[in-house]
Amino acid sequence: MADLEMDLASLVSRIEQIEERQEIVAKYTVKVKRQLDNLTEQFNTRPELQQMESLQEVIANLSEAMADLHQQQKPQLSTSEVVEESFPELNEAEEIDDFAGESQEPAISAEEFCRRVEEGERDFTGINLAEVDLTGQHFPNGLNLSQANLTKTKLGRTSLRAVNMIGANLTEAELSKADLFQANLSYTNLEKANLRKADLSAAKLEEVNLQEANLSGVELQQASLYGANLREANLSEAELIQANLAKADLAGANLIQANLSEVNLDEANLESANLTVADLSRANLKSARLSEVKLGGTDMTGVDLMGANLSGLNLSGVCLSSANLCGTNLYGADLSGANLSSANLETADLRQANLEQANLSQANLNETNLGEGDEQANLSSAVMPDGSIFE
Repeated sequence: MADLEMDLASLVSRIEQIEERQEIVAKYTVKVKRQLDNLTEQFNTRPELQQMESLQEVIANLSEAMADLHQQQKPQLSTSEVVEESFPELNEAEEIDDFAGESQEPAISAEEFCRRVEEGERDFTGINLAEVDLTGQHFPNGLNLSQANLTKTKLGRTSLRAVNMIGANLTEAELSKADLFQANLSYTNLEKANLRKADLSAAKLEEVNLQEANLSGVELQQASLYGANLREANLSEAELIQANLAKADLAGANLIQANLSEVNLDEANLESANLTVADLSRANLKSARLSEVKLGGTDMTGVDLMGANLSGLNLSGVCLSSANLCGTNLYGADLSGANLSSANLETADLRQANLEQANLSQANLNETNLGEGDEQANLSSAVMPDGSIFE
């Protein structure tokens, strides 16, 4: 009798296990079906014959995978694993990226994300946290949020030091006062994001899109913004000491009172940017595009503008002490009251430039073109290299 009861209990247990496995299979079947529907929709909207043929094969293979899933009862496989096992040749295909983007899961809650982090999970590649509120959270260093959807996500005052956000979408995200020290945000989309007073010191933001972003008061010391898109961005009072902005696009950007000391702006686009009262001391501006840039009261002590085109610019009152202006085009520029003491103006073009009351003490004017006749520079009351006042 005891043996019969044990056999009965064992049978009941096995039935329960089978039912549980069937529930899991059903769950994954629904998930695979949803992705199949998404893929079918993608197929129907693609006009290219070659891509259509490829997607037809994908659909057929996915259907076979679903059938195998039912027959073999393999609930332990995730949908991505089923796809990889059924047609691994697609792993390198470009269509997979589109497929992944279109079939992205709904955003998870802040509570679930925090729970998973607390449980030790660190890799959240491609996670969807769109519009989730994570304000003030402190996360461990080095989380992986690459390719994540963080559109309009609230991350104000959040600590994400050394986070990997390569390729993430942070459009209109709230990041004011966030701690992103040494973070990697290269190739991310931060268009119209709010990064006011955020700490991005030593961060990587190469080829990042920061168009129209609010970066007022941001900390970007020693950060790399090579090739970054900062068009129309607000960088007023930003700290950019020793940052790399080579080939960055800063057209129309607001850099009023920004600290750009020792910044690399080689080949950067600063057209129509506002650098009023900014600190550009010892910055590298070689080959920078500076048409219509506003430089009133800017500190450009020791700046490297060798060979740059500053023709017609308003440089009134600007400090260019010890600046390298060798071969620079200053034709028609307004340098009235400018400090050019100890500046190197060798072979520079100063025709029609206004140097009234400018300080040229100890400046190098060797072979400088000061013009003649109608094109002669205005040196009225200027302090000459020998200390004399030009009459």
